[in-house]
Amino acid sequence: MVEVKDFKALKENNRDQNEIIISENISLVEPLILQPGVTLKGKNSSIRISGENQLIGLTKNNSIEDITLTTNKDKDAIFLIQLI
Repeated sequence: MVEVKDFKALKENNRDQNEIIISENISLVEPLILQPGVTLKGKNSSIRISGENQLIGLTKNNSIEDITLTTNKDKDAIFLIQLI
């Protein structure tokens, strides 16, 4: 288990079977494909992942818990969650 607070740390710790605790709101700067078995958890229920037209790809045995996915209110943006 590892705790992260920014996209760089999230990307670096995206490894097989890792549980990643997100402690601060994160903005995606590029697509993120979760490795098999990776779990993303919000440290508390108000944690948000935001982005514009970014992709979160899910592979085998992924989960996302206690995280809100948001987009910029001023732009048309979609979070795509894709099973790979």
